[in-house]
Amino acid sequence: MIRLAQTNVSLRFSLFGTKMLYLAVLSILSFIFGLLAIFIFAMSIINLVLQILILIIFLLALGDIKEIGYALNNRLLLEFRSKILYAFLLNIIGVILFNISLIVLIILGIIIQIIAAIFRIQAWSRCNDFFLQNTSMFPPNIGKDAIDGSKYMKYAAILYLTVILSFIGAILELVGYFKLSSLKNLQQMGTQQYISAPQPTVAPTAPTTPQPPAPEPTAKFCPHCGSPITASQKFCSTCGSEL
Repeated sequence: MIRLAQTNVSLRFSLFGTKMLYLAVLSILSFIFGLLAIFIFAMSIINLVLQILILIIFLLALGDIKEIGYALNNRLLLEFRSKILYAFLLNIIGVILFNISLIVLIILGIIIQIIAAIFRIQAWSRCNDFFLQNTSMFPPNIGKDAIDGSKYMKYAAILYLTVILSFIGAILELVGYFKLSSLKNLQQMGTQQYISAPQPTVAPTAPTTPQPPAPEPTAKFCPHCGSPITASQKFCSTCGSEL
């Protein structure tokens, strides 16, 4: 069961990394078609389709995070997912209110979008904290990329909040996607054990003390004539006395 759980978590992280790569590529295409849409109307339709794909893939990536969070019973990952969803929903509400031609609703829409941005910053902060606290779960290069990627995503969310520096935020977000996409390599490389199995213990061997050499048998002599005799003799072979 432990091995099965480890394999499932590793696979989910790999799928999450693959989706981050898709998001990076689609974001580049969306930027290109967004520029072309200024001159060609048809490009705006393509860009809209790309935005929908980005949204769908990102929601699927959050599904992977949900499975990992439950498998590891990790609060940081679960909070990351929930706060991102809150930010997404609030952002939609804010955009709708902002586009209504009423000053009160426009102001309310701006306030809601600011709250959404704060949720987004908190979400990526939770994600970054998870990778910082669990670096040993990943191969060194992948763990470092995951830490850097989530950190860039947090910085991007902060810059989006300033509005003026949103362009730099978009660049950092793109870098963050590519960094997080390193997780896709877990499917080939594998991760270290998420739940450490108990290692077999070997009982220490008691030190052996060297045994003293057996004393050599001392020579025996006849008490009557002094002739050498053996231990098995009952009579002296020289004088015939009983031993």
